[in-house]
Amino acid sequence: STGGGGANYSSKPRAFTCYLCGQQYGSKSLFIHIAQCQKKWLAVEEAKPKRERRPLPPPPPELTEDLPTSGAAIDEFNANMAQYWDKVSLMRCPICTRTFRPDAYEKHAKVCTPDNPG
Repeated sequence: STGGGGANYSSKPRAFTCYLCGQQYGSKSLFIHIAQCQKKWLAVEEAKPKRERRPLPPPPPELTEDLPTSGAAIDEFNANMAQYWDKVSLMRCPICTRTFRPDAYEKHAKVCTPDNPG
C-alpha cells in the first residue's frame, strides 16, 4: 500500500458560499442556486405576517465580479460571503447578540432573557 488509501483533497473542486443560505456550490451552479435561493427567501417571507417580513438582502459586491479561481482568493471570497450571510441573512438576538436562521431564532427568542441570555 503506497498511498495509505486517503483521498487526494488537493484535487477536490473548491466550492463557493451562497450569501443567503451559507451553503456551498460549485462555480457553475452558484448563480443558478442563488436565483432559486432568492425565490425561496421571498416565498418564506411572503408567508409571514407583514410586520415580521424581511426584505431580500441585495447581493454583495463580490457577486458582480468574476468568481475567483485561485485557492486563496476563493477562501477570501467564502470568508466574505460567510460574513455577509451572518450580517444580512441571519437574525441577531437583541439580548445575547448571537445570530440564527429564522426558524432557530423563533425557538431561541422564547428562552433567551436578560436574566438568562443565550
